Amino acid sequence: QRFCQRDEYACLDGTCIRKEFQCDGKHDCFNGLDEMNCTLNRALIEGCHWTQFRCDDRTQCIPSFWQCDGEFDCIDKSDE
Repeated sequence: QRFCQRDEYACLDGTCIRKEFQCDGKHDCFNGLDEMNCTLNRALIEGCHWTQFRCDDRTQCIPSFWQCDGEFDCIDKSDE
């Protein structure tokens, strides 16, 4: 069993995701558990890390290199 680092969130299947991907509006854990019980959206309240792009609807932070990569990653499609 892998143990996640302090800056990671543990998915039930044993994988680890970065904590900033928890409650970002996108399912990163296989079962979507990282998006459950999110009372307030972190991107809206805290903003994004400087290495991230905040979607125009202010509900998601995505890695900056995902912006203008030909794929919609933001729910509002503002990254393209």
